Amino acid sequence: GEDRPFSDRLLRNLTFICPNETELERITGMPTATEGQVIAAARTLQSKGVKNVLVTLGADGAIWLTSGGLVVRQSSYPVPGGRVVDTTGAGDCFRAAFAVAYVEGRTPQECLKFAAAAGAIAVSRMGAIPSLPTRAEVETMMSKGHT
Repeated sequence: GEDRPFSDRLLRNLTFICPNETELERITGMPTATEGQVIAAARTLQSKGVKNVLVTLGADGAIWLTSGGLVVRQSSYPVPGGRVVDTTGAGDCFRAAFAVAYVEGRTPQECLKFAAAAGAIAVSRMGAIPSLPTRAEVETMMSKGHT
């Protein structure tokens, strides 16, 4: 997609924005090297009207600043097989799984866990589409008790 600034008018109308930390830095012009910096940059977007900011952090998991003021953290799940094979599509997989859990009415932490499990499975396989896990695979991974 295009790499250009978001207008404040557009930001005011967003219920969710889901950048990775590099995209968050580009959008806000703020550093995102530490968790504190990520949270500060995400809060800047909220101050412009974005209700929820979900930031993916690759191997470091994700942080969701909710419209209700919560900061919800999720670490990444261990990659099945112990080796990252291909990261192509992993962020898209994470966001799609998050959206599924969100519309199902799961709690914020459950949404992030579901998404993190899906993302971990995705990076264990080659290719964007072939790496997408089934619901059963995600639920099996979640049942192993990772927090």
